[in-house]
Amino acid sequence: MTLTQTLFGFRGRLPRLRWFVCSFALGVATAAAWGGAFAVGYAMERNGSEGGGQFVAGLLAGLWGIALVWVSLALNAKRLHDLGQSGWHLLWINAVNVVAQLTVSSAPAVAMLCGLFGVAVMLVFLFRKGTSGPNAFGDDPVPAMGGPVSLAKA
Repeated sequence: MTLTQTLFGFRGRLPRLRWFVCSFALGVATAAAWGGAFAVGYAMERNGSEGGGQFVAGLLAGLWGIALVWVSLALNAKRLHDLGQSGWHLLWINAVNVVAQLTVSSAPAVAMLCGLFGVAVMLVFLFRKGTSGPNAFGDDPVPAMGGPVSLAKA
């Protein structure tokens, strides 16, 4: 599986290590992109652009956010596939996160429980071994002998 297929496609399986490395790299890239967007906005504001810098920073961060959602869904769907589950499970997993965001001020205990659920899901993604051999979503991406796994292709 190429890096483009890994980041943007919804077919196939993604083993634990490759999922973790891609997710971590995505987090670092997100921090850099948002930092860069707000640095551009700040520089524009310092140079006399009244409100324009905030608009540009928000626009750049929003565009990155849209790409971030797509890539996150693609990575997590393929990780679910490796666990033998449908990527459609992401609908209810993300619904729990939406509930957490909506209830954080009115019901902090509910938001905390939803947050703990999200942590539990990520721990399952990180530590649970995928199904051995082929499953309904493709061949096993980990070599049968347990040898080294390439991060770019299986």
